[in-house]
Amino acid sequence: MGTAKACKLAEMFVMTIDQVASRSRPDGVDSAIARLSHLDMDLAFERTAGDEFQGATSSALSVVKAIVVLVEFPQWHIGTGVGAIEEMRVASVRSGRGPAFLAARAALEGAKQSGAVTIAAGTVVGAADAADATTAARLLTELIQRRSADGREAVRQARSGASQATIAERLKISRQAVGQRLAAARWQLQAPAEILLRRLLERTSGSSDGP
Repeated sequence: MGTAKACKLAEMFVMTIDQVASRSRPDGVDSAIARLSHLDMDLAFERTAGDEFQGATSSALSVVKAIVVLVEFPQWHIGTGVGAIEEMRVASVRSGRGPAFLAARAALEGAKQSGAVTIAAGTVVGAADAADATTAARLLTELIQRRSADGREAVRQARSGASQATIAERLKISRQAVGQRLAAARWQLQAPAEILLRRLLERTSGSSDGP
C-alpha cells in the first residue's frame, strides 16, 4: 500500500487503467501492477474494479515511466487525470476523491474511444496543456509500439544501462547488429520524447520533478 501525504488538497496525477478486450484475454491486472511496483506512487496501484486498476502520484516522471511500461504491449486503455485530490491522509487509492479522479475517469473514456493514451485536466484552465500532453503521450506510444520484437529487446537492454558490446554479447549478435536494431527502433528519440511528456505533464499540474 502507498503512504499518502498528509494534506487536505494536493495536485496529483491519477492513472486509471483498464484492460482491453478483457473477456477474451487472461486477467493481466496483477502482473501489470507488479511491473509498476518500483514507481514512486503516493497511492500505490491497486485493482479497483474488475480488470481496472488505479494509482496516484505527484511525480510526472512516474506517470511517464508507467506509460512506457504499459504501452509496450497494447492491452491497456490508459487514462491520466490531473488535478486536486481531497483528504490525502487516506492510505488507499480506493478511498481517494477529488477533481483528479473525475478527470482520470474522463481520460479513460477518451482512451477507450480513441484507442490511445489520454490525459485530462480537472480544471478548464489546464485543458490545453492536457491536450498537449496527450499528443506527446500518443507520439511516445507510437514510437514504442512500432518496434519489432528484436528492437524491443535491444531497447530493454539499452534502458538497463548495458553498452552495445554487452548487449551484443547477451543477444549473441554482432555489435553492428545491435546498433542497427537500436536505430530501427528509433531508440535515440525515446529519451527526448519522455522528457517532453514529463515537462508537459508538469506544466499541466504546475509541478516539477527537476530539470
